[in-house]
Amino acid sequence: FPWLVTDLGTETEYELLVFDATFNGETGIELGGGNVGWAAGIQTSNEKYDLRPDAINNLQVNPCPFRDPSSITAGYTDSLDCGAPIGLFAFLSGTAPASTERTVYGGFFELALPFSDRLDAQFAMRFEDYGGKVGSTVDPKLALRFQATDAFAIRASVSSTFRGPPQPFLEGRGTSLQFVGATSAFKAIDTLGNEDLDPEKAITTNIGFIFDQGGFYGSLDYWRFDFEDPFQVESFNAILGAYSANDCGTGGAGAGTPDCDQLESHIIFQDGGEGNLAQLARMEVNWINGTDITTSGIDWMAQYDFELDNGTLTLGTQGTYTLEYDVDDFFEIGGVFLTPGGDFAGNLNDNRNSLTPVVDLQGNIFAKYVAGRHRAQIVGRYWGEYDDEGAIASLQTIDSMFTVDFTYNLSLMEDQLNIDLSVYNLFDEDPPYAQTDLNYDPYTH
Repeated sequence: FPWLVTDLGTETEYELLVFDATFNGETGIELGGGNVGWAAGIQTSNEKYDLRPDAINNLQVNPCPFRDPSSITAGYTDSLDCGAPIGLFAFLSGTAPASTERTVYGGFFELALPFSDRLDAQFAMRFEDYGGKVGSTVDPKLALRFQATDAFAIRASVSSTFRGPPQPFLEGRGTSLQFVGATSAFKAIDTLGNEDLDPEKAITTNIGFIFDQGGFYGSLDYWRFDFEDPFQVESFNAILGAYSANDCGTGGAGAGTPDCDQLESHIIFQDGGEGNLAQLARMEVNWINGTDITTSGIDWMAQYDFELDNGTLTLGTQGTYTLEYDVDDFFEIGGVFLTPGGDFAGNLNDNRNSLTPVVDLQGNIFAKYVAGRHRAQIVGRYWGEYDDEGAIASLQTIDSMFTVDFTYNLSLMEDQLNIDLSVYNLFDEDPPYAQTDLNYDPYTH
């Protein structure tokens, strides 16, 4: 049935041309620990992004579900026009052609400052100019290292960072199938690009301790990231929750208010079902500069090398513990309040589609043996338990998980040939059950 079955297609082309140059040397300025070193560089990158859909799913060619007047005659629709351009297909939305190009200019300068034999610092500055609405930025960095003893050192750094919006975030649309709680069914969710995105910014800080003596090496670091205007996708379930909480449905106390009108702009209802969430056909959400995020934690790493008669055995552990993942209140693109923020560390966050799971504790232990041409390693990986507050009572705690990986490497022909054998999840452990589409958390396990 060629009139019933057809092929959809979209061609995406991304081009990147980069020119950069770096220079370095010494200033001739002598400090207590040596000469002051310097480095500088420039970079220019030209980015082109083109999205070319086939005519059948091009919203500029076929914006509405019906295009043949016979559809009106047959009673399938009252009009060939539609309120929102969604294309010919019930689920797979069409898309509009997109074409963007920009040139990003950047440069950096840094100094290595050896104040003494035990204290050195690095100061750096980076400039980037995206042009247009994104603009430019100057981001500094300061790093210090103090060698308190031959075995013990302290390090610290603070810097600001800047990220312009990727070009696919600025235009176009993508469609996914998502479970919408208000309808108890899977619906099409269209994610739209947003040409008004501001850059994402962050302040990063770190302080750490290093102990290195004999066969032992260990480090302990505290880190913190303060994100401002991070790139996020609006939560469709939060929009529907706010729609109900504001009593926006037909005949509701909030119907017709500016907040309800703004929330309803995300919702496409079936014909004749306007204002009734049970008659929701699909939704539109946007890439936005989302709620600010502060996250911090502790990283550790420790290992000991044992020199044996025939080789070296290394035993160690490394991992991270997230202390906080504090998020401000959530709003949609028009500024309507959706849901309160909070500390979401140790949570699946499946009901917050702008966030990913954040496990409090994860780490590994490992043993590695190297003898001549042979190298073998076994790693045990651990993920701690965490919560899913949106699940049924029996599934609100997702169990911890421990897996074992094995790797063997043989080097031959004076390192010109390597033979590798790897087995991941050696004992075939199943991931813990979670109330998700896949019945487990694929982001974590």
